[in-house]
Amino acid sequence: MNKKEITNELESFIKIEERAMVLYARHQDQPSFLASFKEADQHRIKAILATMLDDSRRHKETFKSLLKRAQEDAPQIHDDGL
Repeated sequence: MNKKEITNELESFIKIEERAMVLYARHQDQPSFLASFKEADQHRIKAILATMLDDSRRHKETFKSLLKRAQEDAPQIHDDGL
């Protein structure tokens, strides 16, 4: 892979995480979504969505850090066949 391909992939991953964050946050606080579940399950679902939201935030920050490094560092990054 060359540098441009890697940066494009990382930018794509960042956008995916951003979309996921919106989805998790929306469902976490959406009464109409949660109403279809039992009350005990609603609490578990909200906790799971909160965890997924936190995970996506961390993933996004990781991808942003990698993107920054890829843009600043190596002029060419090559696929070694792995």
